[in-house]
Amino acid sequence: MKIKAHFIRYASLFAAVILSLPLPLGILTGFYLWLSPYLFINSALASWRFAAFHGFGAAVLLLTILYHRWFCRFVCPTGALCDIASKWGSRKFTLRRVPSIHKHLFVTALCMAVLGIPLLNLLDPINVFTMFFDGFQSTPFAIVVLKLSGLILILLFSFIVPHCWCQRLCPLGGMQVLLTEIKKAIQDRLVSQKLTFNSGRRYFVASVIGLGIGAISRSLSAARLKNPLRPPGAAPESRFVMLCARCGNCVNVCPTDIIYTSLDMNDPIGALAPSIRFEESYCLPDCVRCGSVCPSGAITSFSLEEKKQLVIGIARIDLKDCLLTNNRECDRCKAFCEYGAIQIVTSEDDFSSYPEIVVDRCVGCGACQIVCPVGVISVVGITT
Repeated sequence: MKIKAHFIRYASLFAAVILSLPLPLGILTGFYLWLSPYLFINSALASWRFAAFHGFGAAVLLLTILYHRWFCRFVCPTGALCDIASKWGSRKFTLRRVPSIHKHLFVTALCMAVLGIPLLNLLDPINVFTMFFDGFQSTPFAIVVLKLSGLILILLFSFIVPHCWCQRLCPLGGMQVLLTEIKKAIQDRLVSQKLTFNSGRRYFVASVIGLGIGAISRSLSAARLKNPLRPPGAAPESRFVMLCARCGNCVNVCPTDIIYTSLDMNDPIGALAPSIRFEESYCLPDCVRCGSVCPSGAITSFSLEEKKQLVIGIARIDLKDCLLTNNRECDRCKAFCEYGAIQIVTSEDDFSSYPEIVVDRCVGCGACQIVCPVGVISVVGITT
C-alpha cells in the first residue's frame, strides 16, 4: 500500500511539472492550482467569484475532510519534493525546534480572506510550485529570483529540519489538520483534547492578527496612486493587487505576449502582479484565455460578448505629430479598431481632419497604438 501511495504521489509530481511548463496547454495551464483546497477557500471568500474549475478545489476539500491529509499524501507536488529533501537532509535538527504554526497560519489567512485580502495565498504550496516554474521564463533577473526563491526556501527548510514545512509551517497542511480536529470533535460530540483553552486562545490571536493585517493592507491598497494596465476582466486595482496570487497563469497563456510580470520598486504592493504593455501586439478581441485560467478571482472569466464591455484602459492621441493633422493621408487607427472607437472628424473652421477617440466604445485593446506609424497613440489606465 505504501509503494502504491508513493507511485501515486510521484506520478502527481510528474503531472504537476508538465502542467507548469511553458507548453501550449490552453486552459489547462497551471491546472494544479485549481486542485488546492486552501487556494479555493481563500479565493472564494475574498472574491465571491466561482469559475467552473473551482469545482476541483471543492471536490478535493471534501476529500480532505473525509480522509486526513489526503491531499498531502497523494497530490501535493511540493510535499513530494519536501520528502525527498528531508530524506537526504540533516539530522542535527529535529521538529521539536520548530513551532507548529501551520493551523494558525490558516486561521490568519482565513480572516484576511474574509476582508477580501487573501495575501497568504502566496504561501500555498501549489502556488509556490507554479511560481517556481514560471520564474524560468520571467525577466528581469529580480523577478526570476523572487519567483524561484519560494520553493527553494521551502526545500532548504526541509533539508535542514526534515519535514518541518509539511508538519509545522504549511498553511494548506494546517487547514487539513484543523478540519480533521473539527470533524473528530463533531463526531465525538465533545471538545477535542487538542482544542484546549490555550489552543483556542492562540486561534483567537491568529484571527485578530489576520483581521488586523487585512484591514491595514486594504487601507494601503486603497491609497495607492499607481494605476497600471491590467488584463481584461481584472478586479478594480485596489482589490486586484490583493486578490492576485502571482501564479503567472495569465502571463503564460496570453497568445500575443502582452501580459507580463511587473516589478516596480516604487510600488511594492503591486510587485509581481501581471500588467499589460503594447509593444509588439495588442489584446485580441477573440481571446478569453486570461480569465479562464485565473484561480484567485483577480481576473474573472468572461465570454467574447462580455469582453466588448471590459475596459483595459483608454486610448490617447497626441494630435500635434499625427500624420492626418499634418495634412498627410492616414487612417490606420480607425481601420484597425474593431470596436469602432475611433472616428475621423473634420474641422468646420479650416476643413482639416483629425482622429478622435469615442470614449464610450474604447476598451483599450492597444490595436491603434500598435498600428500607428508615428507612435502618437498610447493606452493609459483609467482612475477608478
